[in-house]
Amino acid sequence: MPMEYLPHHVLVADDHPLFRAALVQALVDRITNISITEAENWIAVEKSLNEQTQIDLLLLDLCMPGRAGYSGLIYLRSHFPQIPVVIISGIEDEAVISRTRRLGIAAFIPKSAPLSLMITGIHEVLSGGTWFPETAQNSLNTDSEFVSLAQKIGTLTTHQHKVFQLIGEGLLNKQIAYELGLSLSTVKAHTTAILKKLEMQRRTQVLAAMRHLSVEVDSSEGLE
Repeated sequence: MPMEYLPHHVLVADDHPLFRAALVQALVDRITNISITEAENWIAVEKSLNEQTQIDLLLLDLCMPGRAGYSGLIYLRSHFPQIPVVIISGIEDEAVISRTRRLGIAAFIPKSAPLSLMITGIHEVLSGGTWFPETAQNSLNTDSEFVSLAQKIGTLTTHQHKVFQLIGEGLLNKQIAYELGLSLSTVKAHTTAILKKLEMQRRTQVLAAMRHLSVEVDSSEGLE
């Protein structure tokens, strides 16, 4: 039996409720044997992935509350590599598509695409393939600095990634400890481990790294 006709559990993550509802309805109407979980932010995405043992596909809006830029996608690909990710985004820039492909996504579908085309791309991924816009078929740049940074961030543990995110937002250790409900000494230990894994010496370099992970950043911008 073709894979697209087997039972599939899909996680649909988008912070725009009207678009999310329309996409969910299209999936239910056009794909056989599908069950769906919805998520409106990164917290809900991580909760679903940690609590549900069988998610076969993640449909993800690249820019959602809770994670900055590409950092959320890097976290997903390093901690849940077995789950194919389809980016459905209002951003159609080729540099953005190229970077997400470098991070190992299975498909990139513009939100401007007709629902029928979205379903075609999703079917392709459920069949074990990939799908990208025709205009971006060859958009796989050689941004080695970005790839190297993503690989290093991918080695962070779940707790380290949360601390990294908050350092990147400019929070001090005491503020991070309060935000995450951790002791100050634990946050300091995480910070030391993060700097070591990222091969950095200063927190300001983490801030620069977070800017480099911004979806809007020009790919030619370097790190400090």
